[in-house]
Amino acid sequence: MKILTLVLEKYQDIELVGVISTLNNSGQLEKITYYNPNEKTNIFGSNKIGSIMTVSTYDIKDYDAIFIPGGEAAQELRVNQIALNVVKDFIDNDKYIISMCDSPNALCDAKLLTDKKYVSYPIQGIEKSACPNRVSDQVVMVDGKYITGRGPSSSLELGLKVIEILISKKKSDEVRSGLFA
Repeated sequence: MKILTLVLEKYQDIELVGVISTLNNSGQLEKITYYNPNEKTNIFGSNKIGSIMTVSTYDIKDYDAIFIPGGEAAQELRVNQIALNVVKDFIDNDKYIISMCDSPNALCDAKLLTDKKYVSYPIQGIEKSACPNRVSDQVVMVDGKYITGRGPSSSLELGLKVIEILISKKKSDEVRSGLFA
């Protein structure tokens, strides 16, 4: 499993650490790269727990999926055309899109989730007419190559679902038993 993680300023630390740690527990995470389209080499999450060293270039052939944590970073995602183009690049190359919290809403706003069902953090002001496929009664959802999670508390479940989809249900169950022993 090879993941490019799109990190923007004030990403939700819990989401990034929860998902990546869960994926790492599978023993199948071959490559994880933290990418920032603004060419910043150190990015802090919203809780400023630690900084992430990032790169400013990537080769899409090297990755199976892109992971986009949410938090306040989703506000930047909405207006950062370079970041949105990166996501579109993954879509156009039939790669998995993994996003959570407010990031799926930002992708919907950018018309990158137009025909996909997804879950997201319940942001006030999100109109059903603008994002008609938003589902509110699930923690994690899969629609084709889109895997979405509701928010920080769903980080482990999102990671487990990614393992199930990209590796196997058996491996996901094995990791689950270790996490929820």
